Amino acid sequence: MFLYAMGHGVATGAMCEHFQHSSETISYYVNCVIKAIALLRFTYIVLPSGADPVHPRIRHDDRFYPYFKDAIGAIDGTYIPAHVLKDRQARYRNRKNVISQNVMGVCGFDLIFHYVGVGFEGAATDMTVLRRAIDVGGFTVPQGTHIVYGYVKGRIVDTDRSI
Repeated sequence: MFLYAMGHGVATGAMCEHFQHSSETISYYVNCVIKAIALLRFTYIVLPSGADPVHPRIRHDDRFYPYFKDAIGAIDGTYIPAHVLKDRQARYRNRKNVISQNVMGVCGFDLIFHYVGVGFEGAATDMTVLRRAIDVGGFTVPQGTHIVYGYVKGRIVDTDRSI
């Protein structure tokens, strides 16, 4: 039921018809799955500590080591299409005029996600999303390390200089 709801973006009424169950049953089980997935984030999405060793891909490559020896990952944002109530659509309309959420992800050099921030309005800038993730989302950068944010106008911008 959950996968059908998320994959097709259908309303509860359409799901009741498709699965031949009451809206109460549909809502109950979809919410159970959402809560279970939310609990998994504490197990599988964990920020690295400042004591973690430098990743081997960085440590053993002279092109990267002197510059990224204190970096613990990379951060970027993307837009994901969203279904939003009419009265909220203006905030979720991105610069390409598409209704979406701005999602921020932090990935380590081992290609494992360490933080995912979701639910930000599509109109929010990347820096707004990053600042809100730090202020209320529990995102932290360990002391003495940084996360590479992006490559802007010929220079690297990271969390040490951007915040």
